[in-house]
Amino acid sequence: MPTLATELLALVLVGAASTTFMATGNSTLQLTTDPSFRGGVMALWSVTFSGSTPIGGPIIGAVSEYTSPRYGLALGGLACLAAAGLGAAAARRTPPRERRAPHPVKMDWAAYQQAQSG
Repeated sequence: MPTLATELLALVLVGAASTTFMATGNSTLQLTTDPSFRGGVMALWSVTFSGSTPIGGPIIGAVSEYTSPRYGLALGGLACLAAAGLGAAAARRTPPRERRAPHPVKMDWAAYQQAQSG
């Protein structure tokens, strides 16, 4: 960024977007996944974000070191656009009815307490 003020503004916007994306992704996955698969799906979600950093970080670092930081940033942006395109293509292949989240199960508090007490 050319100035500190524009950098700080960009950091705030990117941080807010990142937090919103992660919260929305977590909520959507937990609400739409069958309860018997929820743990596995959330594990894959974690591996996708946490596990890809040790692979992508050195690649972007090497590109930035041997070319310039702008090329590394552009490569990261292109990777995000490619992932968004793949996600959009996958969403188009899924029929609209299957994309909707199922209705949440209503909790019967008395039954829950009875189940917890044994």
